Amino acid sequence: MFLAYVFSLVVGGVFLGVSALLGAKDADAGHGDGGHDGAHDGGHDKDSGADGDVAWLPWFSLQFWMFAMAFFGLTGTVLEGFGIAGTIVTAPTAIALGIGSGLAASYALHKLKHDKVESNVGASDFIGRNATVLLPVQKNQTGKIRVQVKGQLIDLVAVTDDVDPIVAKDEVLVIEMREATAVVERRSRAEGEEVAAASAASGKRQRGK
Repeated sequence: MFLAYVFSLVVGGVFLGVSALLGAKDADAGHGDGGHDGAHDGGHDKDSGADGDVAWLPWFSLQFWMFAMAFFGLTGTVLEGFGIAGTIVTAPTAIALGIGSGLAASYALHKLKHDKVESNVGASDFIGRNATVLLPVQKNQTGKIRVQVKGQLIDLVAVTDDVDPIVAKDEVLVIEMREATAVVERRSRAEGEEVAAASAASGKRQRGK
């Protein structure tokens, strides 16, 4: 069993080292060519929706297996190699720490990627967008909405100036952004105002003739 710990430590450690080295080279290349970075990021804005709302599946993540193997091997090597614990204690401890570190690393990287995607969206991109209410929104009490921007599904804290509460699954229109909070109104009300404005404009044109 000790050899299995050592093998996992070596393989996981090598993969982590190579991954870190390649990441550092990519970062240096990015700093050396600002124009390329701009084009690269701009091209990915269109595709970011494919990754922005992807479910977290650690078992299919290379980072999960790299960290899991490295910490499984490190724990087993230390505990059994230095005689700190026997096989019965070492094995489950190594497995638990390996899986735990793999899950933590995989989730952290997934979250970082998701946050980076969302950082490409500005507050002005939300205004005028249709959204679906996830948690009820009412005056003087915040709720939550989901809006699609640049191919991404993004959840926002929302408020409304409407007197009547807006329930979950209702369709709303984002009319304003107050920092990170969206101000919304019912789609029916917004559409009614548009129709009224169009009718008023039409009446003025006819009177002008």
